[in-house]
Amino acid sequence: IQNEIIQLKSVIKKQEEEIQEKTNSIQQLEDILEKQEQQTQLQDAIIQQLQEAIEKQKQEMDMLMELVEQQRSLILASQKS
Repeated sequence: IQNEIIQLKSVIKKQEEEIQEKTNSIQQLEDILEKQEQQTQLQDAIIQQLQEAIEKQKQEMDMLMELVEQQRSLILASQKS
């Protein structure tokens, strides 16, 4: 019986070690997932900023084109007179 108890304690100890290893692995995976989520949020924020910058540039280009058209009209009008 003493031998069986020792064997059982050994088995229990091995199982506890395996559980601890699996717990550590799970923690590592959770950390990786959290980092990936943070990277995804960062990428989304960067994309948002780029889209806003592109939209602003488009508006500025539209304004410049409008000014060019106004200048062209003024030049044509002054040439006619």
